[in-house]
Amino acid sequence: PGEERGRHRSRVSALLEENKAGFTLASFKDLVGDMMGRLEASKGDIHVRFPYFVEKTAPISGIKSLMDYEVSLNGVHKNGQSSIQLSVLIPMTSLCPCSKKISEYGAHNQRSHVTAHLTLNEAAAAFDLHALIAAIEAQGSCELYGLLKRPDEKYVTERAYDNPKFVEDLVRDVAGVLKAQDYVDAFTVEAENFGSLHNLSAYAVIDSVYLSSSASLKNALLNSRAFCCARCAIHVCFSNQRAKMDCTDARVVSHHSTIAVNYQKSNHIDT
Repeated sequence: PGEERGRHRSRVSALLEENKAGFTLASFKDLVGDMMGRLEASKGDIHVRFPYFVEKTAPISGIKSLMDYEVSLNGVHKNGQSSIQLSVLIPMTSLCPCSKKISEYGAHNQRSHVTAHLTLNEAAAAFDLHALIAAIEAQGSCELYGLLKRPDEKYVTERAYDNPKFVEDLVRDVAGVLKAQDYVDAFTVEAENFGSLHNLSAYAVIDSVYLSSSASLKNALLNSRAFCCARCAIHVCFSNQRAKMDCTDARVVSHHSTIAVNYQKSNHIDT
C-alpha cells in the first residue's frame, strides 16, 4: 500500500530467530506463509542455500569420507499459495565418448556439475534428499568421493572409461530419474562439463516442459539443448531436429562470424 514505508526487517529477523532450531520441507513451506502474514504482503519468497554433507564409502578400500553438495530452497508465495523449489548441484566425472572412440588408448575426462531444479508437491513429505543425490550421481560416468586410496583410484578410472557420456547424455539420463519421482511436479536439469582439452566448457539443459505424457520419454528427451562456451565469447548451440533424430545442427557464433556445421550423431564427431 502507498501509505506503508520501510522493510520491516525486525519482523524477518524475529521469524528466523523463532525457527533457528531447523526446519523440514513442510515447516519451510509454513515459514513462507508466516512471513507473508507478518509483512502483510500478497507475494514474496524466502531463499536458503547451504552445503549438504553425505558420508560416502570408497568403492574398494571402504574408507569413509564426507562429500558436500550445494543445496538451495526457494519458498515462493503468490496468489494465496505457497510452493517450494529445491535445487541441488552434484559434481561428478564424465568421460568423453568421442575421445575414447578416436584414441588408441585412454580418453580424456572432466569434472562435471549437474544441477537439478525441482518444483515439489505434497508428496515431498516423504522426500529423501540423500537417495535423490545417489540416483543422480549414478547417471555420470563415475561419481566423486572425498577420499580415495590407490585401489579406489584404479576403480573410478576404469569405471569412467567403461561408462562414457556426453553432456547431453547426462541431462537426459537425470531427467529420466526425475520423471519417475512422484514428488516432482516440474524440473529443469543443467549440466556443465569443464573442458580439460579445450579452453571451453560444454553445457546442456533440459526442462520438463518438453516431456509430455503422450510422447515417449526417449523422443522427448531428444529435445534437450546443448551449448559450448569459451572465454572468447564463442558459443556453440546444438539443437536436435525433430524430423531427423539422428542429425544435429550445430551453430558456432562469435563476434565476427557465424558458421553452420552439420554432423551425424554417431560414436565419433569429425571436426
